[in-house]
Amino acid sequence: PRVAPGAYSVELEVDGKPLPRETLTVKKDPRSPASQTDFDRKFVQTYAIFQDSLRCRRALAEIGQVREQLAKIVTAAPTNDIAAKARDLAAAIDALTNGSSDSILGLDAANQELTASLNMTESADRTTPAQALVVDSEARAASAQRTQQWAAIKAGPLAALNAQLKAQGLAPIAISAIEREVHYWMTR
Repeated sequence: PRVAPGAYSVELEVDGKPLPRETLTVKKDPRSPASQTDFDRKFVQTYAIFQDSLRCRRALAEIGQVREQLAKIVTAAPTNDIAAKARDLAAAIDALTNGSSDSILGLDAANQELTASLNMTESADRTTPAQALVVDSEARAASAQRTQQWAAIKAGPLAALNAQLKAQGLAPIAISAIEREVHYWMTR
């Protein structure tokens, strides 16, 4: 998100080595009618939306990799039971990302609305439009619920499928490795 006018301390790292800390001063556009309080309030608001958006995108990235592995399991499963559990898990993930009859946005739509809300909130020096606040509220609630559901899937059905795969001498879905990889790429 955009930062409010002020002085900031910038720390950079190149090839794992920290560079000397520098001060960066962001100046207010002299044409802007916004006060420092307005800028500070907007930053707090946009940063919260940004954090929610990151959580949502992290879950979607993990889901994308799990889907790929589930598709491979379905086609190569040595038993119909494993293939059926992988298909059921894929269907649960689809409901989570696409939404279902519970009228809550799917994770994909929540992510799109969070992005739209962030763009609307950052777009001007004025107070955030009421429409953006409504979109943000709906998207944040859906994102929170869907990311909790994703955590429950990882701890429940995905863990159960992994146990069954291990019992059959097959490689499990490496969710911990996926989480680390997604974290790495999202923090770079």
